[in-house]
Amino acid sequence: MTTVPEKLLKYYQLLPQLKSGKVELVYIFLGEENYLKNEAIQIIKQHLLKPDFALDFNFNHLYGLQTEVDKIIEIANTLPAFNNKRLVVVDEFEKLKKIDKLNKYLENPVDTTCLILNSTSNNVPSGIKLPQKNCVTVIFYPLWENELYRWIINKVREYGKNISSNAVEKLIEYCDNSLFEINQELKKLIIYIGEKKEITINDVLNLTGDMKKFSLFALTDAISQKNFENILKIFRRMVSMGIDVMKIFGAINNFFHTLWQMKYLKKMDLQENEIITKLNLNPTRYKKLLPSMRNFSEISLYKIILLLAEYDKKLKTISIVPKNILIEEMLYKICFS
Repeated sequence: MTTVPEKLLKYYQLLPQLKSGKVELVYIFLGEENYLKNEAIQIIKQHLLKPDFALDFNFNHLYGLQTEVDKIIEIANTLPAFNNKRLVVVDEFEKLKKIDKLNKYLENPVDTTCLILNSTSNNVPSGIKLPQKNCVTVIFYPLWENELYRWIINKVREYGKNISSNAVEKLIEYCDNSLFEINQELKKLIIYIGEKKEITINDVLNLTGDMKKFSLFALTDAISQKNFENILKIFRRMVSMGIDVMKIFGAINNFFHTLWQMKYLKKMDLQENEIITKLNLNPTRYKKLLPSMRNFSEISLYKIILLLAEYDKKLKTISIVPKNILIEEMLYKICFS
């Protein structure tokens, strides 16, 4: 059984603390928004591991499936070298065996280490007892439209620039709410506008070009229409643009699992706002997904979910066939099976 902490910090509550130099001994990071987590971790790194060479000696990145709890505790208890602090990040910590053995350390963490336990789940794993001090639990969720809007404006201000409201809207539309993609495009836009003080919608249109035509949103939209010729065109162009094929597969996987969950919840006669809350969806994204959901029957979605599981395994185990070829084969089966 998992637990939901009574007091959860949101990312926007955490960042001011970190930027002021206040870093706790233990953090539990929950939620699926990895870009914001990485942003927080980078700020912590900058505060704790200031000399460049200190990073090599005092930063440990571990994974729950591959690491024993005793090893994590041993590393956390190790004194830092050539520095005052050590930083230990444990991804997928909910997959640790004998996870309850962490509790003793959490109750009395060493003051020379910052330990970050990271999970994509929204809940603290069973077996973990949250201490009352020295430990902060933070939830990182996909930003809602108004939060995303504010995030972009603040990000642009960090460069000493402004951005018009319609430019923000167009950027969100092109990048399909992906913080990583938005940040990449903002970096390009800052260089593109040079000495200008404001990013305008024309700047976005001029720089992004065919981005909208070859985005993850465009691909899932083509899949929804079962237009295989267009699917291949978009997919191959995205691959040629250097977009990781596993990221593309992940977006397709997430797309169909979300449609499946939406259809299931609608079948249970839940109201629109209830479905949005349960699935932690942006309302705008929910409305965009509705036509796609209607294009697939419950049976066809079930078959696609099984197909995705099959190809997830193939992509991770088959090395003699290029991953892009496997995904093209999968896309064909989605359209014609």
